[in-house]
This record gives sequence, structure tokens and C-alpha cells, in this order.
Amino acid sequence: MDPISAGSNPTNNPRMDLLHNSGSNQKVGGSYGAGSITAGPAASPRLASDYVSVAKTTAAAAPAPQPAEPAGAGPAPAAGPTVLADSGSVKDDKDHDPEKNGSSVTPEPKPAPEVPIVPPKRGGNGRWIILAAIIVLLLGGGAWWYFTQRNSDQSAQSPESPIPKEIEVGTLKDPRLVASSGEISLGGAAKDHDLSFHATLATSANTGAVVPEIEVRPMGQAFTGEATTKGAAVKAGGHDLDVSVTQAGIVDGSYHWQIRVTKGDKAGDWLTVGDDKAAAFSVDSLAPSAPTVGKVGDNKVSGSTASISGANRPVFSGKAEAGSKVAIMVSPENIKLTATVDATGAWSATPDQDIPNGQHNLSIVATDAAGNASPTLALTLTMNPAAAVSSTPTPSTSTDSTAKKLAPTGDWPHSVLALCMMLVATIGFILTRRQGALR
Repeated sequence: MDPISAGSNPTNNPRMDLLHNSGSNQKVGGSYGAGSITAGPAASPRLASDYVSVAKTTAAAAPAPQPAEPAGAGPAPAAGPTVLADSGSVKDDKDHDPEKNGSSVTPEPKPAPEVPIVPPKRGGNGRWIILAAIIVLLLGGGAWWYFTQRNSDQSAQSPESPIPKEIEVGTLKDPRLVASSGEISLGGAAKDHDLSFHATLATSANTGAVVPEIEVRPMGQAFTGEATTKGAAVKAGGHDLDVSVTQAGIVDGSYHWQIRVTKGDKAGDWLTVGDDKAAAFSVDSLAPSAPTVGKVGDNKVSGSTASISGANRPVFSGKAEAGSKVAIMVSPENIKLTATVDATGAWSATPDQDIPNGQHNLSIVATDAAGNASPTLALTLTMNPAAAVSSTPTPSTSTDSTAKKLAPTGDWPHSVLALCMMLVATIGFILTRRQGALR
């Protein structure tokens, strides 16, 4: 029980001495140690009114709750000492700190300042983009219209007409004879009876036309100057002209010819090819006779079969139409030999690779200068019969080798085992991947 409320003697009571700022237990600075309380002189007795004033003083010393600071108020007055009303003692304001005294006074929260909502500014970038696009469209459209109109104006303008230049008859050049198989060289032969005769007229004229004509005479007959065939008119085009005449029904034989152009009653000079002593071309529609083979190597051939012994590259020789070409095909190896028949009708050919020993089929054909092919000569040739027989393998009638080939080898268990291991490994891999995916 508190001594004050119990009515005991408050002498040497530290709490009372603190209130009255007196007594023997007063310590400078308001702090007390463990052994700082000492007995002092006896104090005089106090009345009940003294205790009442002490209670009033203690009540007045308690800090009053501070009202919330209004918005816009000035700074709070600086903290300073507090004077007790009744006793006149001074008490530091730090004793009234709520944190130090154990009291929890929560200050009233200040309202957040209002932030004005500013609407977003609409910049002018969109307007500039639209304006730039309009300018680009206008410039592009103007450029398109300008160039289109310019091109149309240029196309509408008629080109300057060249100065008319009338074609004139002149001397031709570059005579050519063309058959169905192609161009026939000078002195060559054709098997066609319809041939085209060509030449070139050098000119730069751009108006007018000329008519070509030819004269074809057989060997031994001179030219008369009269055309045998006339061609179609050829119009001038500002460049050299190719004029041509086709003559049909030319019989087999040797010929010479000449060509020129005419215009009205004017005629150019003849361009002559060959004469009555030198043939310009010949027509040959008859096929030559089948060639013959007289010898293969040192062995004579008679009939349709031949059997020879010796080198595997023998020389083939025989007779055919003069000027023709002989072709020999050796089957089944497809070995081809060619030879040209000389003026005496003789020919010879040597293969450039060995003909194997054994039996072969030969096909021999002669083709003349006009392109006519002769009938085919068939010949059966056996190279080195004795060597061919000894080198021919004898077929085996035993079934032992066949049985051995069909019998399974001793390695098949290992193959089956390896296959099973691969299958197990594959299944394990798939299951592992599925478990990993489920996780």
C-alpha cells in the first residue's frame, strides 16, 4: 500500500521529495542510484492540504492530448521546459515523450494532397504524317501523269518517214543449193528431185521489188540465157535480200546452174555456178548395192559366215559403190567401224577395240553421197573358235553348291540376338521419353 494513501509518515519518501523538489534524497539531474538514499534531518510534519496540492500538481503535470495539426498551420513551437503550476518546479518536456513514458499515442494521418488530373495532350505528329502522305501522293501522281502523258505524246508522234529509195537490179552473191536434207555443197549430190536455189542481193533500198529466176542445165549442155524457172517477187526492206527459186522434177544426173534478178524489163547479171564441164551438183535417187566383205584379217570370207583365228582386231575389207561410206556394226558388243569407199570401189576398216572370242553378228551398210542407203549385208563371224570353246564354262549339274547357298549360315542366331537387343533398346527409349513427358 502506498504510504501516502495509508497515512504513514512521508518523511524520507523519495516520491514526495521529487514532487516538492526537496528532501534528502534529491539527486541533481533527477537520477537516483542504488545507494544514493541517505537519512537526512527530520522533516517537519505536513498537513493534509499539502497532499491535496501535491495531487493537483501531479495532475497538472500530466501531458494533455495534443489536437491534430490543421492543414496549413505553422511549425509547432520548439520544445522547452514545463513549469509546474503549484510547486513552481521545472520539468523537461523529454519526460513527456510518449515513447519514453510507455504511452502509445497514434497521430492522426494527414490526407494526401490532391493531384490534378491533366488530360493527355494531343500532339501534332498524326497531322504531320497525314500531311506528308498527301504530299507524297500528290507528287507521285503528278510524276506518273507527266511521264505517261509524255510517252503517249511521243508515241502519238509519227516517226520520220525514211527517204524512199527504189530497189535496183544488181549482181547477186553467195549462191546456195538446199535440199530436204540440208544445204548441198558445191559438187555434192542430192537424192531429192525438188531443189531450192538461193542467192543474196546486196541493197539498202526500202521500196520496190525484184523477181529472181534461174537456169539449170545438165552437164554437157551450155547455158542459153533463158530462165528455166522464175520465183516470187521479193520486196525491198532496207537491207540485203535473200532471193530464192525452187525447181521441181529434176531427174537424176549432174547439173550446173545460174541465177539473177529482174525488175520489169530490166535484168541483172547472171551468177553462174559450175559449167558444162564441171558439175555444180548431181541428183541421185538410186540406192547403192549392198557392200561385200572379201577378207577379215588374213582369212577370206565367202557367203554369210566367217570363222577366223588370230588377232582380235582384224582388218575388214571389201567392195562398195565409189564415194559411198561403209558402216559395220558388231553385235552384241555394239562395236562400230566406218570406212570411205575410194574411186575404185574398195574399202577397209580396222576396229579400235578388241572383238571378243566367240560368235558375233555383223551388219554392213553402204550409204552414197546423196544419202541413199544400200541393203544391209548380214554376216556371222566367229573369232578364234578353239579359244572360245575352251573358255566357255561348263554348267554344273550338282545340287550341292545350290544347297549350300540356300542353307542358312551359322551367324543367324547372332543376327536375331542383335535385332532383339535393338528392339528392346528402342522400346526402353520410348518409355523413358514418355515418363519424362508425364512428369
